[in-house]
Amino acid sequence: MSKKSEVTAKTFTSVLSGVVRNFGNVRDRIQDLLAFAMVQASKDNFTYVNQIINAKLTGLNRAGLQKYIEDFCDLQLIKEDGAYKFKSQKTKGFAFVMPTETWYEHGPQPEPKVIEAPETVMALIVRISRAIKGDGKTKVAQGHVKEAKAMLAYLKKAPGLDKAKLAALEA
Repeated sequence: MSKKSEVTAKTFTSVLSGVVRNFGNVRDRIQDLLAFAMVQASKDNFTYVNQIINAKLTGLNRAGLQKYIEDFCDLQLIKEDGAYKFKSQKTKGFAFVMPTETWYEHGPQPEPKVIEAPETVMALIVRISRAIKGDGKTKVAQGHVKEAKAMLAYLKKAPGLDKAKLAALEA
């Protein structure tokens, strides 16, 4: 078991950068697994897509994974004997083509949930913005600027934020 260090004002940005980096790596590895599993599914071997959908991936958008697999593999998810399984729909004229978009970019993106503490979120936005720009003590690692900017864009959509106050804080 890994030992977690306490998050403090001094360590916050570096811990956040690490989380963003690790989350990006996890998403990309899941994409690699999906690519392999989907090729196998196109050959009527559903073992791998079934393993992915039944994996204990807490906090992962399972509905997004399901939709991605169904949309590109002509499969339908069913529940059988207490487990989820994909079944071929055998749509006439369907031809498997490896998708060019990732599973986490596929389909409509969820709307941000209502935030109970907008000041905390605004402070987080400012810290991430400064880390991306390289202002302050911590910088976002070069290879993870895209993920940090995506997280920043998502946070800025949160309802209840005072956009004028946020613009002033970021300046």
